[in-house]
Amino acid sequence: MSEDSDRGDGSPDEEIELPVEELAELLDDVRPGFVHRVTASLRRRSLLSQVITFSWDATWNALMEFLEMAFSLFGFDRSNRGEND
Repeated sequence: MSEDSDRGDGSPDEEIELPVEELAELLDDVRPGFVHRVTASLRRRSLLSQVITFSWDATWNALMEFLEMAFSLFGFDRSNRGEND
């Protein structure tokens, strides 16, 4: 590669470099249960994320409903806020 071909703008060079042949012998086969373990781990993390999101949203919504109920007892009704009677 010459300095002229490396423009610094992310464009690929005309020369394509081949992978190092010495590294090809280091390639190991994937163990039979590896893909299953990775998939199960990703599913667990996704499920945990959804449970945490649901519990946060449910708690927040319950709090907002409670506050709305408490304010409506004292005459602060959200439905009448825009009306000027």
